[in-house]
Amino acid sequence: MKTAMRMGCTKHSRPRTLSCSVLPPKDELLRESIRHQVASEPYVNMTKEKTWEEANRLASSLEKKAVVVRKAIYNRRQFVNKKISDALVKFEVVDPRSPAIYEIAEIAQTIAINVVHFLETHHQKILEQIRAKAAPQIA
Repeated sequence: MKTAMRMGCTKHSRPRTLSCSVLPPKDELLRESIRHQVASEPYVNMTKEKTWEEANRLASSLEKKAVVVRKAIYNRRQFVNKKISDALVKFEVVDPRSPAIYEIAEIAQTIAINVVHFLETHHQKILEQIRAKAAPQIA
């Protein structure tokens, strides 16, 4: 047990985030289904109602609670959005027609339209982060 604790595997850990764990097949299938859904469906289609429908569908097919599946979908989307945001700031992309959009989509493991959607809906925030990144270099 001491070796497992040093590696981060404890009784209270979240095994899906640890490299030393193996998920049961249903949990692995759920994870991959959510990753695929978030990576391949345009964000504009991901309304609350549509997300809830998808959570119900996945939950019933995998014998899970719908609220747990919905939370997992939102967590994955939030994770992808963070990767998109970080990459937009890193590459200083503010134009939705930039060829870097495709590179960012690959980094974030999603489709390019989701990067464009995120940029359009968070344009001001991305601009502020890019300016804040550039400000120390000017001074």
